[in-house]
Amino acid sequence: MITRMHGLVWKGSNEMYLHLLDTDELDAFLCLAKELLSIDDEFCEIERNALQVILSQFNRTEEDIQVGVDQAIMNLADRQSRLISLIELVERRGFTAINPSRAVRLSCDKRETARFLAEHGIPHPRLFGPDEVRTLQWPVVAKPRFGSRGTGVRLVSGPEEIPAPDTPDCEYLLQEYIEPSHGRDFRVFFAFDRILAAVERRAGNSRSGERDLVSNTCTGGSMHPSPFSPPVPDTVAALTAEIARQTGLEYGTIDFLYATPVPDPSRLRVCELNAFPGFTALEKEGGFDIAGPLIDALAGLFFSE
Repeated sequence: MITRMHGLVWKGSNEMYLHLLDTDELDAFLCLAKELLSIDDEFCEIERNALQVILSQFNRTEEDIQVGVDQAIMNLADRQSRLISLIELVERRGFTAINPSRAVRLSCDKRETARFLAEHGIPHPRLFGPDEVRTLQWPVVAKPRFGSRGTGVRLVSGPEEIPAPDTPDCEYLLQEYIEPSHGRDFRVFFAFDRILAAVERRAGNSRSGERDLVSNTCTGGSMHPSPFSPPVPDTVAALTAEIARQTGLEYGTIDFLYATPVPDPSRLRVCELNAFPGFTALEKEGGFDIAGPLIDALAGLFFSE
């Protein structure tokens, strides 16, 4: 989440810059921050600590203050419903949130993501309903309806392997298994009408020596150059722009699956959308500059008035 909290601009995966350009909205921001700090049930400790650090900086006189927040604003994937509530609160107070709550809600809810993709005719792995379990062609992918970083995603070979929900609110979805993309996907990072990075992600190996299903760098996966030339084919760029426009995502990632053993840009399937992606690995391993263009776009959006 990136918000305009009196000219607050986020940069990188663990830094935040506060530019105190004027004082018109300062009181409103301080009131909002204090209100967020008071919501014990809606605000997890890491975000509370971040806001306390931010508030403490207003006692200083420097015009440009760098505050380390250790991904406090962005590292919220396991608290998605709380995050959405907080964004909605920020929006109700008259601040602009990037990404907006409606886009975050659609991206966080994998059932809603699949519904959106189906409504717009965008190729994607099919979701199966409970009434289809007896007639499924196994294996299929079981994944939490709300989740991130591939946590809980697994390949199941029959009804008896479908995991029970960890909590009553943790629903598992059954998704079509796209075998050619097992352990690999194609990730596109976009921001403000630009594509900033495109890479292939590959899963690491499990203890049995076989490639894991989930290709996420935080779970042992690796990053590789795009298999396409150009790295982002025109069809992928156009689809990315259309998804961003229809969802309202100002920045984010789209994860594509390969429907063919040799990646074919005309046969990709949209697997997931991410409304608050990390990009440390993209910058460190892929050599992409994500923070720079992102901060430039935000500065132009918020400070050009």
